[in-house]
Amino acid sequence: MQTNGSGPLLLDVVLRFFQEDQWNFQTIEGKSLIRAGYRGEHGTWICYVRVEEENCLLLFHSSMGLNIPPEYRSAAAEYLTRANLLLPVGNFEMNMDTGDIRCKTSVETPEWELTVAMVRALAYANLRAMDRFFPGLLAVIHGGLSPASAIARVESQAVEEL
Repeated sequence: MQTNGSGPLLLDVVLRFFQEDQWNFQTIEGKSLIRAGYRGEHGTWICYVRVEEENCLLLFHSSMGLNIPPEYRSAAAEYLTRANLLLPVGNFEMNMDTGDIRCKTSVETPEWELTVAMVRALAYANLRAMDRFFPGLLAVIHGGLSPASAIARVESQAVEEL
């Protein structure tokens, strides 16, 4: 394991998480970037983890793999904004030019104090959000449901699961 003088490199901690949780993943050569796939209850996502050692920053992105057509982007943006209010950690983002949607969770760690447990919490918070809100987005895009109604449906399903 490499160190930065203060502790292990962030990238090494992230790699240890993927190994311990037995994910299939690949490192992107020449970059502090890892790519992995994840299958949730409601979909399958491509995940990217970017590490910025110099800033002590870890970013976990998962992509819905959808390119929202231009005519639905305003409704999708409203839905994602409503979803963001319900997230305790992270946020959804949409590229308004391409319609690509992803979820981002991130952490800035003081003095390289990242742990595998922190990476695990960050990753699974991200993936729970994707799994929870993906069906509502599809209902807005393909089912004609209003963003507010789709969020209400997602919230009622969460209450039923308790």
